[in-house]
Amino acid sequence: MNILKRSLLYIKRKKNNLILLVILTILSFIALLSIAVFRGSQEAQKDIRESLGASFKMTAIINEDPAYREVTTLPNGGTITSYKGPLIDDQMIQKIMGHEGVVNYSVDNNWMPMYIEDISLFPGLYANIIQQTNTDPRYAADLTEEEKNFNVIKANTTDLYGCTDSSLHHYFQTGSFELCAGRPISEQDKGVVLISDKLAEKNNIKLGDILKAEMRECLYLYDGSADRNLGQPLDLEVIGFFHVNSSQAVNQYTPEGEIADNMMFAGISDIKTLDEYGGYNTEYDKVTFFVQDPKELDSVIKDVEDDSSIDWAGFYVKEDDTLYRDALSPLKNMNIFLTVLIAATFIIAFLTFYILLTIRVKDRKHEIGIYLSVGISKKNILLQLLVECMLIMSAAYIIAGAASVRLADSTGDFLLTAFTPEAEEAEEISEQDVLEQSRNGTVGELFSIKETSGTPENINSSLSLPIVAGLYLVLSLILLAAVSISSRPILHMKPVDIFQDYY
Repeated sequence: MNILKRSLLYIKRKKNNLILLVILTILSFIALLSIAVFRGSQEAQKDIRESLGASFKMTAIINEDPAYREVTTLPNGGTITSYKGPLIDDQMIQKIMGHEGVVNYSVDNNWMPMYIEDISLFPGLYANIIQQTNTDPRYAADLTEEEKNFNVIKANTTDLYGCTDSSLHHYFQTGSFELCAGRPISEQDKGVVLISDKLAEKNNIKLGDILKAEMRECLYLYDGSADRNLGQPLDLEVIGFFHVNSSQAVNQYTPEGEIADNMMFAGISDIKTLDEYGGYNTEYDKVTFFVQDPKELDSVIKDVEDDSSIDWAGFYVKEDDTLYRDALSPLKNMNIFLTVLIAATFIIAFLTFYILLTIRVKDRKHEIGIYLSVGISKKNILLQLLVECMLIMSAAYIIAGAASVRLADSTGDFLLTAFTPEAEEAEEISEQDVLEQSRNGTVGELFSIKETSGTPENINSSLSLPIVAGLYLVLSLILLAAVSISSRPILHMKPVDIFQDYY
């Protein structure tokens, strides 16, 4: 009878082989599942680096010297102070865009407070002041007509952000804001706007509707009129709606313009027009540039810094990791856990195999003695033991593989959720909190948007054929090593010694 037949008969005859099958299946399942999730996490990290990580920020060094401040007198007699130091202009942006590897840029820190006619914003600080004014005669008596008119304007004023590409704005890149209808803003767009889906629903606004944005004097000048504009109103076509995924403290102390669902996004050209109306600079103090290959980021930054056509005395360049650093953290921590789990699985596999196989070989001492007595070589006996274990191993691996394929994605998503910190919830803000932060000059931090980290909600945990084959080889080698070591003491004995020990 050949080795394969003897192995199959033994496996069929001995029910205790089921224990080894179950253990091999569990260990194979854990290893396959861990590697599938690890691989999915690695791919997710790669995607995040490509979408968020390959960027650097060019920043102007703002000089506090009064010599860099210029006072502009407006037609109505009011004045505006603007910065006249070195800033980033369009010509400088095009120089950097000309460097190899730089594929895009984003200007997303330019914004203007704008009065939006004929819509109702979500109420905040100024709506609360107006309500107090209308219900409390003593409170109203302390306000001048100009102050009352100013509060009415502020209650319908929101922050209008200028974008070269709204999809590259950090709110959208991290997933804090998500475009849910329409299209994003591009650099060529003019006279367009993105608003939140909730604000659109509140005001029954449809795609294609026109919003009228005005720079009321009172928003920019100390003694400006609430009824007059700086420059001409802008007609902005609604081309898209976004949904706010992040949390924020919104109550009677939150200024309307800082409420996320009230915010709006327009093309950068419209913001420049508004800057000109107000006598402000049309250049930028910060610009983010995106690189095609994350691996080339350092070399691209060095190449840009070596550009002698730019006077670097007023600027500096730095890798921009603010977007992807937090997004990668849960995935990196999960990979550390999986690495330890995989290593522990291999160690436990060897120890378990060794213990079980040692007991198994001892129980077969009489059988092995007979094999040796009838002339079967130690090499063939060892080979039979190996074949038996490999047959069980193959069956266990097939079962584990089928189960891991079905459960890989759900397990990966479960682990990702476990390692991802819960989104920071906005805390309730009291009047005392506002007063304390006002004294510290940090009241704006109370109402800041608690941005999402950008970590994906799920990962694609899959197994490739090379990985499956490689893991099978590793587990097989561990099993073969355990068989060889556990069977060595008995195989080195003579048949007579085996029978003496047995009887």
